[in-house]
Amino acid sequence: MAIKTVNTNIYERLPIITNTAHCSRALSLLEQGNIFIGLGRTSPWENENKDGFVPPEPNLDAENLDELVGMKKADRVSMVIPDESGEIEYAKIKFKTLTKEEALKLKSRWVLIESTIYFDELPPVTYRQIGIFSRVTPKNGNENKRILLPEDIEDVGVLEVIANRKVTTRQSDTKDSYFMIIEC
Repeated sequence: MAIKTVNTNIYERLPIITNTAHCSRALSLLEQGNIFIGLGRTSPWENENKDGFVPPEPNLDAENLDELVGMKKADRVSMVIPDESGEIEYAKIKFKTLTKEEALKLKSRWVLIESTIYFDELPPVTYRQIGIFSRVTPKNGNENKRILLPEDIEDVGVLEVIANRKVTTRQSDTKDSYFMIIEC
């Protein structure tokens, strides 16, 4: 816990965010239901062709992906919690899915977001960024679309997660699955 020095020999504890509050944030993300996975950054990173290249650290103040290619509405958004007997494995950790009631009881703060982008849903391009967006506002006439290109988007909403990656090529004859568990 953080301690703040107020004066010589006078200390205070700083406030904390409770586990229930983290759970509430995760449930809010789940319940608002307008979650999209976006792809971006078609131009190369500096020095990306050199041996040992690691993509740059993502910008904590980013509000969008560089050169947004498009977005797909998440196919699955679920509350999860680490569990050794869980049916889902992500980053070498097993998770199990929870109902909203179970999530509150167990104070879960993890949200699984999953989607598959099929063959022709987004352009076949190289990309280097993946993002999770909430509160996306499509332009009029595009409200029910599951695939949004930049010209279909009024407001990208909130970029919840950004991942900078090594170059990946989307091809027109493949489908790509995206699966991420985020901690709120």
